[in-house]
Amino acid sequence: MRTVVSPLRRIVQSRPINTIISYPEQLVGRTTSLLLLKAFSNLALSRKPYGIATTQPTAVDFVSAPNVPPGTSEGSENSPAAQRPSSTRLKDYGKWRWLSLDEGRLRLESDFESPERCPRLLVDMPENANDFDLWLCVLDYRHQRDGVAGVAAVMEGLMSKACLYKQPQGKAAQAFWSAVLEVATRDRDLLENVLAYALWLDDNHSVRLPDLYFTIVSSLIREHRYSEALSWHLGLGPRFGFDIGDLKRLMMQFIASPDSWTRQCLKAIYVMSHHRRLYDDIIPYLYENGFSQIAAKSWRPLLIAHGDFPRSSASRPFLRFLRGYHRESLLAEEQLVAGLPDTPLEELASVEDRSQEPLSDSSRESGNMTHGQTFGVKGKRFNDEYGAKYFASSWLSVDFGISSLYALGIPAIGPLTLQSIALREQKKADRIASRIGELEAAGISIGDSSYAHALRHAATTRNQSMVTGLIKTDIHPDVFDDPRLEQAALRAASATGNWEQYRLITNVRLAVAMGNVDAVANDFFRMSLAAGNHRAVLRLLAIMNHMGVELAELTIDAISSHIPERSTSELNHDAEIANFYACLCSITLDHGLPPSSRALRTVLTMLCHSSRYNEFSRLAIDIIGCYSNQYRSTNKTIRVHKSDVPLVARDQSKGTRFQELPSDLSLRNSFHPLRLVFSPLIQDYLVWQAFRPEYLSSERKGDGGSGREDTMLHFTDGIRVLALLRDNGVKINLRRLRKNIVASLAIHERSLRFIPGDLARRLGRDMARKWNLRVAGNLCEGAWGRKLFQRNELESGVAAFSKRFLQQPEDDLETHQESQLHEKRSDANNSCE
Repeated sequence: MRTVVSPLRRIVQSRPINTIISYPEQLVGRTTSLLLLKAFSNLALSRKPYGIATTQPTAVDFVSAPNVPPGTSEGSENSPAAQRPSSTRLKDYGKWRWLSLDEGRLRLESDFESPERCPRLLVDMPENANDFDLWLCVLDYRHQRDGVAGVAAVMEGLMSKACLYKQPQGKAAQAFWSAVLEVATRDRDLLENVLAYALWLDDNHSVRLPDLYFTIVSSLIREHRYSEALSWHLGLGPRFGFDIGDLKRLMMQFIASPDSWTRQCLKAIYVMSHHRRLYDDIIPYLYENGFSQIAAKSWRPLLIAHGDFPRSSASRPFLRFLRGYHRESLLAEEQLVAGLPDTPLEELASVEDRSQEPLSDSSRESGNMTHGQTFGVKGKRFNDEYGAKYFASSWLSVDFGISSLYALGIPAIGPLTLQSIALREQKKADRIASRIGELEAAGISIGDSSYAHALRHAATTRNQSMVTGLIKTDIHPDVFDDPRLEQAALRAASATGNWEQYRLITNVRLAVAMGNVDAVANDFFRMSLAAGNHRAVLRLLAIMNHMGVELAELTIDAISSHIPERSTSELNHDAEIANFYACLCSITLDHGLPPSSRALRTVLTMLCHSSRYNEFSRLAIDIIGCYSNQYRSTNKTIRVHKSDVPLVARDQSKGTRFQELPSDLSLRNSFHPLRLVFSPLIQDYLVWQAFRPEYLSSERKGDGGSGREDTMLHFTDGIRVLALLRDNGVKINLRRLRKNIVASLAIHERSLRFIPGDLARRLGRDMARKWNLRVAGNLCEGAWGRKLFQRNELESGVAAFSKRFLQQPEDDLETHQESQLHEKRSDANNSCE
């Protein structure tokens, strides 16, 4: 075994540092530039001979980003990474299984440090030179007994004997090198010895270790040793090479990390690699996992700067979201993929996107002519096996396939075709449900098979484990429709202990039964709602909740359409109807399917008009809990009614009423659902309604109090609700709130008396009025929970407002009060339309 001197330096010595760190900081970031510089500093100062290393790492080797905690360096015994395994892994070592059970013999055969004890070991025999089962047995024993030191001893013995020089094949070979590489990253000397051995294998036998690059670099990144990860990336890449698959695996594993240093390290690796065409992998992955901000602000500019553009429809949802919600201008390549016209954003509101609509009736008729239907010739029946192969082809998009079925006039597909479509949707329940809806909207049924009903039920209820089982199962879908075959499969699964298959068959039975119950219950619910039978609706909701029946998307859509269609003037005067719709909206929100913002605004306006601020607050909390990221921190996406999505970003598939949006959508975005529900007009109406004299007098009358205390409690109810919304993330325009308070106090000043009459007469009219406003201002600030007005700001504002109105006759003043309230109510009602 020859000693290889400084292989890392030999690999990269021809690459000057300036060619790497010359990227502008605005493209890769200052942090990334520093990481690159430190990585090359490590390489330039690394002169240690490889083989069995004897010197300690220098201080420069550890000058990097945040590294392992102090006192727990990579090679120390106190390091968590260096702890030995807690138990021996049970493996089948082939013909050496007997050796794994004989600890005394195994201790002797694995003692590479004292060859005099056993001059001829089993690994020294020529026939065992490339026996990975034997070496894996020895490695596992030493690893379990001595931890990292044991693996290092096995590696030294391997290097001294120059064994395992054949191409690694089989599970034992993969397990051996995976175990060595996994442990090697915890000890610098061991890692260098592994690289030296890898170079020897490549030079003398043209053999390369499996996953050498990916295992080392990913392990170093996982341990937050970023500059070392970059150093090994530079050292391993040119010599051993890494394909685009390794880079994709590395990106997908760490790109969503909350640690900014990890993301900067990945950027540095991307910049230094020659692989591109990662746009359609990185951007959709981040978007679907709720990291749209990182995708838009961090990775998209970097990818574009290096000529990496989208090339498939995988990036279309993100690009349409970026255009619709963030008003970002797209490049020509991105517009082509997104299916958006080169039109100014102001005109896009009137532009209908028809890029994914089914073919027109004329195309359908043309398709019918091709198979003879126009001439009265009976067409062939749909071949389910051919349809499955048709959609399984990667060269054919699912959108094009569905359009082709529509054009050919095919009324239904079989379970095998449905299984292929589900497989193309990456086994994700929400996407499968969307595709099923799209097929049905195009007039293509998924059939009446038990498999189709079960898949629809699992996708609709977001039962991801059942969806995966239905797609991966090797049971033919026809078995679920044949009671005899299904019972035989159930008995066979029970006899062989295949409980996964047993559960799948029983779940399909249950899903078919529940699917029928769900459909009937939701149909009856919509009929009762349309007929206005509120008592039947509430009774049916209780039954459905008891039976675990989910509200269908079509039912939520019917609720969203039904509420605004009622006359707002009629609803505002009926507190019972307001309570009914508030209860109905709360139940739908609990199911995670919020009604449209238009319907929610209508109900909130009804509650506000009837002065039911407690009910308003409860419904507002339910709405925020359904939408807000802080209540659903584990969710990657939030579900939004399609009518609340900008037309540019709207999913054009016809089969679904809801759309998934990334959960990191900022509450400051003007198109966030919470901003649409709690619009500025609703906020204005909240304040004005609480100042109504009839509201205050009715509250005093109902409570039977003296009047002054009740007024102090109730005229700030609207402000108190706004403070609750503010504390839960809803944006409140503070300047607008001040103007509403000033105007309300100016108009209703005569209805608010906080100073007894005797004291007011002694103070005088002007002083009593000033103190009255000061008390009112303090109460408003108490309800808001923060400072609202500066010194004398409220008094001067009320005085300025009063000059315009309070100089008028009493009749004109009352008319102005009514007109102001009517204007606010009309604005709130119009915001619901």
